[in-house]
Amino acid sequence: MKFNLIRIIIAGVLLVAGLVLDYVFEVEWYYLLIPCLLGYILISYDVYMAAIKGIFKGQIFDEHFLMVIATLAAFLIVIFPPDHHAEFPEALAVMFFYQVGEMCQDYAMNKSKRSIEHLMKLKPHVANLLTGTTITSVRVETIKVDDIILIKPGEEVPLDGIVIEGETNLDTVNLTGEVLPRVIKIKDSIMSGSVNLNNPIKIKVTNIFNDSTIMRILQVVQKAAESKSHSETLIHRFAKWYTPIVVIMACLVAIIPPLAINLHSGNVWFTWVGTAVTILIISCPCALVISVPLSFFAGMGVASKYGILMKNAQCIEALAQTDIIVFDKTGTLTQGKFKLNEIKMYSSKFEANEILKMVTHLEYHSNHPIAYSIKEAYKGEVDLKRVTQLETFHGEGLTGCYDKQYLIIGNEKIMKRFNIDITTCHCAHTHLYVAVNKEFMGFIDVGDHIKEDAMQTIQTLNSMHIEHMILLTGDSKYTAADISNQLGIKEFHADLLPEDKVRKLNNIIKTIDNTHVAFVGDGVNDAPVLASANVGIAMGSNGSAVAVEAADVVLMNDKPSKIPLAIKVAKRVIRTAHQNIVLAICTKLIVLILTLVAGIWAIATLGEQMLWLAVFADVGVVMLAVLNALRIFRMKDNIVN
Repeated sequence: MKFNLIRIIIAGVLLVAGLVLDYVFEVEWYYLLIPCLLGYILISYDVYMAAIKGIFKGQIFDEHFLMVIATLAAFLIVIFPPDHHAEFPEALAVMFFYQVGEMCQDYAMNKSKRSIEHLMKLKPHVANLLTGTTITSVRVETIKVDDIILIKPGEEVPLDGIVIEGETNLDTVNLTGEVLPRVIKIKDSIMSGSVNLNNPIKIKVTNIFNDSTIMRILQVVQKAAESKSHSETLIHRFAKWYTPIVVIMACLVAIIPPLAINLHSGNVWFTWVGTAVTILIISCPCALVISVPLSFFAGMGVASKYGILMKNAQCIEALAQTDIIVFDKTGTLTQGKFKLNEIKMYSSKFEANEILKMVTHLEYHSNHPIAYSIKEAYKGEVDLKRVTQLETFHGEGLTGCYDKQYLIIGNEKIMKRFNIDITTCHCAHTHLYVAVNKEFMGFIDVGDHIKEDAMQTIQTLNSMHIEHMILLTGDSKYTAADISNQLGIKEFHADLLPEDKVRKLNNIIKTIDNTHVAFVGDGVNDAPVLASANVGIAMGSNGSAVAVEAADVVLMNDKPSKIPLAIKVAKRVIRTAHQNIVLAICTKLIVLILTLVAGIWAIATLGEQMLWLAVFADVGVVMLAVLNALRIFRMKDNIVN
C-alpha cells in the first residue's frame, strides 16, 4: 500500500510536468516523451503483467488489455504527420487515475474487511482446564463437552458453555455489536469470543471447538468472502462479451472511415485512429467490474459491525427484495424460556406451595424447559431420597411417589391415560396438570414471554411496507393467537411439525405471485424451512448449530430488531450498485456519442479534448463509483431510508 502510494505520487508529479511542458511551454513531442514515458512505465507495469497473465489464461479481452491497447496507441500516434497534438500526457493520465481508483478501492476493501478480520483475531487457542483443583492450560481443540474450564478476568471465552460458578460482566460487542456489557450469573449460557470483564467464572463446555460460536462465525465469514452476487456475476459475463466487441468496433472506426473518405490523407487517418483510441479508453469496464462487488463487500462489513452476518452476496439481493417475513415463535419472537405464572388449585387438600414442592422433586432431573421453570420458581431445599417409583411417559408427562403421595404430572394425554377427570383450560399458556393419588388437584400455568424488542421489530417492518407477516409455530392455536394479537401479526398457523412448516412456506411462495419470502427461526426443527425460504435468518447466539448452518443471515445477539437493519443494509447495497451501473453506462454512452460526432464532423477543437473526456469516462467514473460505495460505511443502526 505504501509503495503504491509513493509511485502514484511520483507518476502524478511527472504527469503535471508533462502537462506544463505540453500546454504552457508547447515544447516538441520528443521533450514531452521523457517525463510521460517514465511516469507511464512506473505506473503501468502491473497492468501490463495482468494483461499478459490474462492472455495466457485465455482471458484476453479484459479491462487491463483495453487500457494497454488504448494507452499504447496514444503513444504511437506520434508516427503520424507532425502537425498533430501529442497524446502522451493523456496516456499517462489513464494509467495514473486508474491506479488512484485502485488505491481507493483497496482502502474501501480494507475498511470493510476490518470489522470482519477483527473477528478472525478472536479465534482462541488455549483454555484453562479444571481437573479437580488443578488448572492446566491446554489447546482448545482438546477440550470435550462437559469439561469444566476457568475464565479469568480479561480473558476471552474460548468455548461455548453454561456458567456453574461465579458472576461477572461479559463484553459481547465483537459478536453482537452490543456496547453494553451482559450480566452473567449461574446457569446462563455464554458464547465463545466474548470477553470476561470482572470476576473469574467456571463454565461447563456445551460445544467442542469446531462447533463453537466463534468458529461458526469464522466459517460464515470465509464463505461470504468467496461468494459472488447475481449482479456481480452478470457484470463479469457482460465484460467478457463487451470488451471484444469494443475492440472490434474501435478497429472498424480506425479503418473504414479513412478508406471511405480519402485513402492517401494522413490527417484523416490520424483523426480516426485518434477516435478509435478514445473509444477504447471510454469503453474500459473498470467502473462496473470494481464498484459492484465493492458495494456488496462493504454491505457485509457494515452488517457484521452490528452483529449481522450475511453468508453470501446472493442473500443480500434476496433480502433487499423481501416482501413477506415468516416467523417462528419460540426463541425468535419469544424468549424461549418458560416462567411459572401461577398455580391454579381446584382442591383444598394441598396448598399451592406443597404442590410446587412435590412437582419440583419429581421434575428435578428433567431437561424439559417447563421443568426448568418449575425448578427455578421453587426456592426450598430438594431431598431426592423422598422420591420413588419415578416413571416417564414420553410426550405426556411422568409419575412418581413423594413421601408416599402418588403424583401424576403432565398434559391432558397422561390424565386420560389414568382416567382422571380434569378442568381443561383453553388459553394461551402451557399447563402442567397435577393429580395426587389419582385425584385432580389443579394445574401449573407456565408461559413463554415476548422478547423486549419484538413489538418494535413488527412496527418497524410495517413502516418499511413489509406488511405481510406470518407466524408459524408448533404450539397450540391458543398460544399462537395470543402472541399474534400482542404483536399485531394478522396471520398465524399453529400445531405444525417441522415438515408442516416447510409445506406451509412452500404454499405461501406458490400462492402469492412475485414474492420474496424470508423465514426467521432458531431451532433444529427450523433448519428445513430456513433452507427452503428465499432467505433464511437464524438466531446465532442461542440458536442451534443446524439452524445457523442452514440460514443465509445470522443475528448474533438474537434480537429480532436487527432484522429491519439487515433489510436496510441490503437495500442500500443494491441501490448503490444500481447507481454505479447507471452512472458508468450513461457517462460512457454520452462521451462515446460526442467522440463519434467529433470524428464525423472533424471538429478539431472538440477532438483535441475528447481523450480527456475519455479519461474521465473511464477512471473518473471508477473513482466516483468507489466513493459512492464508500457511503455505505456511513450507515447507522437507526437509519430509516
